[in-house]
Amino acid sequence: MPDLGASWEHRFEVRGGLGLVVARELAAVVVGGWVEKEEVGEGSFIFSFAERSSCVEIRARLRHPQSPPERFRGLTPLYNLMAGLLEAGCQVRAEGVWAEKLPKGQATPRTLALRPIFQHNLPPEERHPELSLARVEEAVRDLPGRVDYTHEGDRVFRHANGIAMQVLTSKAHRIAWSEPPSCRLMTDYFDQGPRPVSSWGELWMGYWVNLGRGLPAALHLFPEEVGLVSDVYVHRYRVADRSTLQNFSELNFGQGPPLLYSPDNWLGFARQCGDRGDYVMALRCCELARKCGRSEAADRIAVAEAHWRDWQAYISQIQEAGPEISIRSLADLIDVVGFADRLRLISEEIAWEIYDAESYRRPTRLLDHLLDYPVRTGRELLAAGVTPRVMKWLGLGEGGIAPPERYQTIFQLRCGEWTLWGTVISGYMFIREEPLVLYKMSMP
Repeated sequence: MPDLGASWEHRFEVRGGLGLVVARELAAVVVGGWVEKEEVGEGSFIFSFAERSSCVEIRARLRHPQSPPERFRGLTPLYNLMAGLLEAGCQVRAEGVWAEKLPKGQATPRTLALRPIFQHNLPPEERHPELSLARVEEAVRDLPGRVDYTHEGDRVFRHANGIAMQVLTSKAHRIAWSEPPSCRLMTDYFDQGPRPVSSWGELWMGYWVNLGRGLPAALHLFPEEVGLVSDVYVHRYRVADRSTLQNFSELNFGQGPPLLYSPDNWLGFARQCGDRGDYVMALRCCELARKCGRSEAADRIAVAEAHWRDWQAYISQIQEAGPEISIRSLADLIDVVGFADRLRLISEEIAWEIYDAESYRRPTRLLDHLLDYPVRTGRELLAAGVTPRVMKWLGLGEGGIAPPERYQTIFQLRCGEWTLWGTVISGYMFIREEPLVLYKMSMP
């Protein structure tokens, strides 16, 4: 039987002064495993360690060679091991089928220490302390006798030098740090490699707006890439202007054009920011859309810029609800405008859509196969005499009508010389020149 696990085996050469003992302890922490019988085990891999003349060698082999794990489960501990070694200040060379897809590192002036993984995005006061190599080795050496340890709880012991150990059995332990769940299971764009972005600002906008994510669980900073960990995903980027990584609280977009996202993406980001009331950032996104240099998008960018400038200048004002509304029937509407067959067909379609949406507990859909939906602005509605009370009856909210607001669910229907406006969700329409008279579509 062929050895199915052979293609999963990887070898890491670790240079820079990390000793055998500390290498084992660090590996156990960052891959979510345990040190046992001088090896580290976790769900998919077993890691063995050997001291060579110029490096510590770490070999990763499958725990169950004939039953390889799903690819993303296997990639996770390898990515985390490399991340942990690089963050400790080591120089690492990896060999194996996925070695080229792992993050790269180089010598840095940082003091070699055992640094907990996933700490970069935390405030300094919330980070776990960096541990000196000597203290780690001292704690591990004294562990079998536990002479210098204080028992702190269920299988947790603290050494006199301050390092806590979580002890599973007499031969299995790890340093007692709690790592986020995302270190145990991550998926990635490994087939694509790190995606190019111009700046920290472009990276963050794509992550926060496009993916709809909250704060990341972790942020890895490597010389050639940035790894942003969220939930069970790690998103990998290659940042062209690394000076923008100096302050993560500032969305610095650098000087060059965006590298990853298109004008349509940036206009979408602008809409997301504008909907949150951040008009400054919405306009910044329009500027970045223009920097992409796509002439075919120039008109759409100009429209978006004008829209968000309009919102930026708008000052909210209290509006009266307006006079009472007159409610009439579909037959009354037909008496006024005619087109009986067409209006009855549309009325039936609207009624069935409302009935179907209620039956399946879903939102009503637009009937764009029958009706036109030109985007209406609040300014147009106000000019036509539409009031907040009318908007409430149309199912479009109870607040005032902001002139810059755009309404995309108001349909328009031409019947000869008459123009009708309405919404499917409400089942009402009105003649544009008589907005205070609503006509109710009848149920089938």
